[in-house]
Amino acid sequence: MSEKQTVRDLECIRCMQCVEACPVNQSEPSTLKVRGLWARATNRNAKGVPIKAYLSLALLAFLLPILLSLMAGVFATEKVRVYETIDDIKGSTTLREIITHYELPERTLYNAFGIPDSMAADTKIKEVISSMGLNEADEIISPERIRTFLEIRDQPVSELKNIAQAEISGLEDLIKSAGVKPGSTIEEFAEKSPRGALAYILSGSWPKESSVDPTEEATAVSTGLGALPSIDVKGSTTWGEVKAMVKDVNDLYQRFPMLQAEPDSATVKTLKEKYGIEVSEIKSYAQDHTK
Repeated sequence: MSEKQTVRDLECIRCMQCVEACPVNQSEPSTLKVRGLWARATNRNAKGVPIKAYLSLALLAFLLPILLSLMAGVFATEKVRVYETIDDIKGSTTLREIITHYELPERTLYNAFGIPDSMAADTKIKEVISSMGLNEADEIISPERIRTFLEIRDQPVSELKNIAQAEISGLEDLIKSAGVKPGSTIEEFAEKSPRGALAYILSGSWPKESSVDPTEEATAVSTGLGALPSIDVKGSTTWGEVKAMVKDVNDLYQRFPMLQAEPDSATVKTLKEKYGIEVSEIKSYAQDHTK
């Protein structure tokens, strides 16, 4: 009995008495065992799979599909940017991320900064600047301007006078042209004002991509004031060119005393990086004190 794997006999009633009587089964109970109908019979001569080989096969089965997916370019991980404060907005931030994370309507953002409607929402801020042909140093559209807008958007529109880089008379005309009520918020103004008006107020320059000249539009509905003076001060403008624009250089030095020792060849961008002076500040002064 100990040499057989299976016993098939009509006289066998599975009483197992033959197994108990087998002398071989006394030292190691391996003579015969009862198994279920669907159980597999044990092959005593078969060798088992080594544990290391089994683990290696299991690991290969897990990693191989991922490896093949990576090679085919199908499987990829994406870094998700987290926006906790407005300071997290960078040049690489997309318009869609601003719209989504800060719950700002797309129409309001586009109108506030004069962004063309054809511009995809997945465009990064730095790409918007280059696509519109704007000088990055002018900061007409920049992460700083957008952060400022998000910071003040719930304030009353009258607060724009405290932060405006444009002339106050022109600002009043813009507010009137937007048709907002005195108690309206800056966000409401940004949505209803002439295209790019908020960018002009924050930077002192109009975005170039405005389909209609907002200065003319605002003047047409104003009380009759003429268009604002146009002074072209950019990051590439030299300090000597700025001095040539104004009527009183001594007054210019009183406004910016730290710049008295600067050479005429220094650019406005260099002065900004060195002293933290915004390009719009120098441009606003030049507008107010032009010859």
